[in-house]
Amino acid sequence: MKKLFTINFEKYKECLYLASDLSQLYSNSPILHIDYRLAEKIFAICSGGVDISRFDKVFDTLVSVNNKQNVKSIAGVGVKTFTINDISGSSMEKIQEFTAISGRGEFNNITELELIKKVSKFRNASIIADCKELGVNLSFSYYHCLVRSPVGVLIHQEPYELINIKKIKIISSAKNIQKNNTNTIWFTDGKNEYKYYRSKSVLYKKFDLAKHINSDLIKVTINTKIWEELDAKFEKSQPKKTNDIFDLYDISKLLPGEDYIVLPLYSSKNGNKYVESKSGINQWNALGRERKFGESYIPIPSVVRKNSENFFPPRNKEFELLLPTEHAYTKAKVCQDNGKALMTNPNTELCGALLNVIYPDITDTKLIDSKGLKPVSYDNLQAIGRDCVIIVKSKEKKNAYKMIFGKLGDYEEFLFEVTKYNKEKI
Repeated sequence: MKKLFTINFEKYKECLYLASDLSQLYSNSPILHIDYRLAEKIFAICSGGVDISRFDKVFDTLVSVNNKQNVKSIAGVGVKTFTINDISGSSMEKIQEFTAISGRGEFNNITELELIKKVSKFRNASIIADCKELGVNLSFSYYHCLVRSPVGVLIHQEPYELINIKKIKIISSAKNIQKNNTNTIWFTDGKNEYKYYRSKSVLYKKFDLAKHINSDLIKVTINTKIWEELDAKFEKSQPKKTNDIFDLYDISKLLPGEDYIVLPLYSSKNGNKYVESKSGINQWNALGRERKFGESYIPIPSVVRKNSENFFPPRNKEFELLLPTEHAYTKAKVCQDNGKALMTNPNTELCGALLNVIYPDITDTKLIDSKGLKPVSYDNLQAIGRDCVIIVKSKEKKNAYKMIFGKLGDYEEFLFEVTKYNKEKI
């Protein structure tokens, strides 16, 4: 392995062996779990670098390097850790967020090409500013990637570079997982591939393991009995958990698409979110036959159905669902063609539970009707900081589920997690 830095490789491996022993404290995956903060700390300790990851800079670590004339320079290192199925494959990883800049309207009313050039300009400006402030020589700087796979762990490294704005080209929309998905823009500068995620204002970079430098494979053994060992140690002194209500609020140990799913209460077009005024939770406002106030359903997007095929019972088979603000289960089922909607029986129960939260001034949705009530809009969801629902399988009751509201951005995060999880299972 060609080295761009001095690292205590034996010490690095020992850190990974220690982490592997505790891996399943944090994840049920058969692939080694390493928190990104831990990856940053391991690299800093084993390279003799300075960990600056808490200071909101583009680099996570500063290390000392020598050039050909043996003159010392400071290199900035971006530390990444991610999972991958094929050790000669690739992964798109987040490299910078632009939430504040996007919030100022900097990216409004411009073409896709203008947008990604502007994002790239801000990205380059951040890199150059941090190099000047920290005394970093960019020509020596690089990404250090701790790559985890089903067959082991390896280190991948590649240069930390500015985006060549003059050579930017948009990549064909065929690169998108979903056709006509204008929320994500893929582009290249001739050397590296990127994508910009509009709804979260996040820039991703492709890390290709078939290029640049990789270490030898490091074999790790995960302790799959860690929880059993802890339970055995404290079984006599600790009462057993008898209610899984807290699992609704801590899904970090649950499997996406198997133990829980997230459903949006909105639709999206050209990167803009909105709530359908005559369908979904506003079905009661639809035209045609006379509607009873409160008729509603939650759409189950095709991408969710594809990635969580066995989460719900088959279409039209009833199950029990505990709704937000409710204390008793109600009947529910998946319905409509291809199982694309979630309804309760009666379907007014669903609407009532949702509106109790969406409209804080309403004290009892069972006592109101649609007269004078406007359909729910995305502004209403933004106002309460919730735009989706999280549905978790009950551990205490068979064929039963529990629902809570999810915060803004939880749906997009779920799509990322469930797609990654399903790739890891292959």
